[in-house]
Amino acid sequence: MLISKKQLRSNLTLSLSVVFLLLLFSIISKHTVPAHYYCSVGFFFLICIIQSFCLMKIGTSPTRFVAAYNFTAVFKMIASALFLIFYHLLFSESETIYQKIQFTLFFTILYFVYLIMNIKNNFSK
Repeated sequence: MLISKKQLRSNLTLSLSVVFLLLLFSIISKHTVPAHYYCSVGFFFLICIIQSFCLMKIGTSPTRFVAAYNFTAVFKMIASALFLIFYHLLFSESETIYQKIQFTLFFTILYFVYLIMNIKNNFSK
């Protein structure tokens, strides 16, 4: 198997839950949630699946697992920073400062939620 069922299930559940909450917020508040919020959920889902795949394929021993985990963690940080940079440079021109800060906070919180969940899944027996 390419990735563990537990990892896939937990990442899919988290991603679908966040998308559901965004849709629910959009319905309740009568404001459309911009597409980049949904893209960030897809981004983190994809990054976590790639990380799980790398850990399953490369992390065959404890030493290799730690090295692979460190490499994928750095990759995830750099990819996340690039996502935010591209958002601010390319897509945020029509938004107010408040909207930019709001998205950056959403993205950062989402980053840590995925991080905590994946650490818990990767290091639990």
